[in-house]
Amino acid sequence: MTIETTLRAATLDDIPDIIRLFAQTVLTVCQGEYDNRQLQVWAKRGRDPLMWEQRIKNQYLVLAEIGCGLVGFVDPLLLFRLFS
Repeated sequence: MTIETTLRAATLDDIPDIIRLFAQTVLTVCQGEYDNRQLQVWAKRGRDPLMWEQRIKNQYLVLAEIGCGLVGFVDPLLLFRLFS
């Protein structure tokens, strides 16, 4: 079975889905690595729509979608700087 994933540049219309995915990821995937207080603080930082607007406007934020749902996002230039 093949699952088709679509990659595309983020737009300002994506901000609500990005906020939702960010919080969901921090609170589930990172559970067990950090205590609840740390997770809540981290998740709260991602709830600022203006922060995401600035990232979309000033960085190259790429979204990954399966079907009609957002499953991930990344700034590939940031990854390049981190691992080069």
